[in-house]
Amino acid sequence: MMLPLSVTTVKSAGSGVRPGDSVSQGPGRSDERLEGEQARELGELLGQLGLDARQAQVIAFLAEHGEGRSAEIERTCGLRQPQVSQATTTLEERGWIHTRTEKTPGKGRPVNVYGLDLRLGEIVEEVTARRREAINRDLARIERARNLVDVTTEDPSRARQEA
Repeated sequence: MMLPLSVTTVKSAGSGVRPGDSVSQGPGRSDERLEGEQARELGELLGQLGLDARQAQVIAFLAEHGEGRSAEIERTCGLRQPQVSQATTTLEERGWIHTRTEKTPGKGRPVNVYGLDLRLGEIVEEVTARRREAINRDLARIERARNLVDVTTEDPSRARQEA
């Protein structure tokens, strides 16, 4: 079921982000949000278009929540810490998300908080561009295979007539 896309832009600061909360974003940071079902559908579609499933889940989480701690992503997406770490590392290397460190009360270790660096439309465009490139490579292979068959194969009925 395709849902109509509804993106919410938020402008004021917030923390402990929940759906509908406002998010503080730095320069060049995305401030778009999708509602829960739309975010999940976006994640599924990105996965179907070739994005790693865990990366797609992280993008969907951030599309809905704006930003989130690793533990929140783990809990919401049903992922283990190493899976979140691998997905966020790759997404950060691509320039799609950013990481900031947040101190915890007391002597606890600081936690990573992740947020989108690109607008959702830019992420979708990058994923679809990669998919188009893959499709074009496959089409070129198909054409090459057809050309090889056309060049090297005789018509079987003609071969029998000549014999």
